[in-house]
Amino acid sequence: MEAATDAKIAVEDAQRELRRKREEGGEKYIPRFFELRNGRWVPKLKYGNVGFIFSFIINKIFSVPDDPQEAVSAVQRWIWSPPQA
Repeated sequence: MEAATDAKIAVEDAQRELRRKREEGGEKYIPRFFELRNGRWVPKLKYGNVGFIFSFIINKIFSVPDDPQEAVSAVQRWIWSPPQA
């Protein structure tokens, strides 16, 4: 537990340092997996050739595909795809 706590602290400290450097350089950070919509952070989940976007919207949830294999593929593409410019 102590090693895990130390590792977590190291990661968080590194993230704070990156944020500080970005702010000093005037660089705008764009999160890869989430976007701010209507005051809430929602996932940027895209899948399929037509680029459907599934996201959490206040009190309404759009789901991933019903087919289990399609759902796994959609989430894998969302996580492992290159960041959008």
